[in-house]
Amino acid sequence: MTHTSSRPDAFRRTFVSIVAVLTLVCAVLVAVSAVTGPRVESVSVDAQQVVLGAGQLRFFANEQLGEGASVTVNPAAGASVAVSANVLSVQFDRPLAYGTEYTVTATHVTNTSDAAAATFTHTFTTGDPALYYLTRSPAGDEILSTSVRVSDEAPRVVYRADRIEQFVRCGDLLVVATDAADGTSALTLVSPSDGATENLALPAVGTLDTLQSYGSTIGFTFTTTDDEYDPTINHQLFTLDLTASSRDVVPATGISGQPLGAQNWRFVAGTTTVIVHDLDSNLVSLDLATGAILPLGQVSSFDGISTDATAITVTDQLGLQRIDLADLARTPVQPSPVGGRKVLGGAASLLRDGLRTQVVAVENAQTGRFDSYIVRDNGTTATPIYQTVNHEGRIVDSYPSPNDQYLAIEVEPNVSDSVSDRYPINPRSTTITTVIVNIASGRLVRSVNGFDVSWP
Repeated sequence: MTHTSSRPDAFRRTFVSIVAVLTLVCAVLVAVSAVTGPRVESVSVDAQQVVLGAGQLRFFANEQLGEGASVTVNPAAGASVAVSANVLSVQFDRPLAYGTEYTVTATHVTNTSDAAAATFTHTFTTGDPALYYLTRSPAGDEILSTSVRVSDEAPRVVYRADRIEQFVRCGDLLVVATDAADGTSALTLVSPSDGATENLALPAVGTLDTLQSYGSTIGFTFTTTDDEYDPTINHQLFTLDLTASSRDVVPATGISGQPLGAQNWRFVAGTTTVIVHDLDSNLVSLDLATGAILPLGQVSSFDGISTDATAITVTDQLGLQRIDLADLARTPVQPSPVGGRKVLGGAASLLRDGLRTQVVAVENAQTGRFDSYIVRDNGTTATPIYQTVNHEGRIVDSYPSPNDQYLAIEVEPNVSDSVSDRYPINPRSTTITTVIVNIASGRLVRSVNGFDVSWP
C-alpha cells in the first residue's frame, strides 16, 4: 500500500494563506494611501535667513508629488508654491518678522497618481538677530550689539576704538572707519567672534566718508589731504570686495571714464548696481560688474532706496520724488493729511505695498506752531507713529529695518541741551539716542544710547 504524506497540501494551504494576507495588507496600504495622500518625512527652513531675505521652507514627502497645491501662512505673509519630485517648496515673497511664530499650511497636496489630497503643515519661530549701533564718549567709542525685541537685554560690546566715525556690517564681519591722530582716516576689518582685526589699505592719505556695504562688498568716498597725491581724488567712490584674492580698492568711473565723485550713493540690494549722486548733481545708475552707466537726470539730493530695492527717493525742483527703477517713472511724494490738519512733508523712507514712513510737520491749532511727527503713510491717509516728548526734541534721522517691521529713529531729546561732539566726518550730538518703533502699531519697542543702527 502506498502512503501519501499530507505535508505538501498543508504547505500549499499555508502559502496560499500567506499570499492572501499579504495581498490584503497591500490592498489596505493602497487604500490608506489613497485616503491620506502623501506624507511629510521632514521639513527644512532657515529661521535666520527668512528674516534677512525672501527665504524658503521645504517639505520633503514620502513620494513624488503632483501639481496644484496651495499655501497659506499665519500670520499673513505672501508665499508661492513649487513642486520638484518629492519636494514641495514654499517661497516667501519678502523677509518675515523677527522672533515670530509662523504656521505654514499647504493644502491639496497630491501624488502623481492623483490620489487623495493631503495637507502639509509646519510651525516654526523666526530668528531674532542682533542689531549693532555706535556710542561715543571721551573714554573711547564702542560698537555694541543687542536684541531688537528684548528691551531689558544688556548690550554687548563688540569693538572698542578711539574716534569711530562710521561702521558697516559685512556678513559676520565689521568694517570700521576711524580718525587717526593726524586727522586722516583709517579703515579696519573686525571679526566680532574672536576680536581679530586687519588694517585695510586706503587709496592714499586722506579722509573717508559715506561708508556703505552690501554682501561682501564695501564702498566709500575718499578725499586726499596730501599735496603729493593727485588732487583730483575728491570725494571719489571706491569699492572693495572682501572675498577677492587681494585687498585692492577699485575706483568707480563715470560716463567719460574719469573718476566718479559722489555727494551721496547707495548699493541696490540684490544687484551689482549702485546709485550715485555725483559732484555735478547728476544722478546715475552704475553697474559695478560691467561698468555700464545709466543717467537718471539732475537732482538736488539723492535721499534713499526703498526696502525692496525697486525705487529711490530724490529731491528736485518739484520737491520730493519717487523714481521706480524698472521704468524710471517719477511720482511726487505728497504727505497725506493727518486728522484733517495741514501737513508739511520731510524725509521719507519707502516700504513695500505702497507704504512709507515720513517725517512731517503738522499744524498745531492751539500754539500756531508746527509739531514734528513720523507717520506711516499709505498714500491716502497718514497715521502718526512717533513724536518726541512734548515735541521738545529733534528728529535727526530715521531708517526702517529691511523687513519693514521696525523703524530706527535718531533723536536729540532736548535741543537746548544738545552739543556737537565735533567729529570731522560724522559729527553727532552728545545726547543723541535711538528709539526703535514698530511701524505697524507705533509701539515703542526699545531705545539705545547711540546712533547709526545697523539692521541685521
